[in-house]
Amino acid sequence: MTEATHPLPATGATAEEPTDPRESVFALALAAKLEQGYHLESQGKTDAVLFTKGRRRWFGLVGGVPGRRRRIALEDDGRVTTRAV
Repeated sequence: MTEATHPLPATGATAEEPTDPRESVFALALAAKLEQGYHLESQGKTDAVLFTKGRRRWFGLVGGVPGRRRRIALEDDGRVTTRAV
C-alpha cells in the first residue's frame, strides 16, 4: 500500500527559491580571496567588494599600493571575475 503525502499548508511566509549552484561557486571564490588576506567591505548575492589594509607582501618583500579594493562578481554565464575598483 502506498501512502499519499499532502503538501503542508501555507503559513503566509514566502517560500525560498532553491539555491543556484553558481552561487556556491561564487561563495567558494569569495572564501579563497578572504583566505588570501582580503577583507570584506560589502557583499550581495552575486558580488562583493574586498579590500586590503596594507601593502601586499611577496616572499617577505613589501610592494604595491597601500590599501587596495577589488570587486569579485558572478557573471551571467557562471564565471567569477575579479576587477580593481
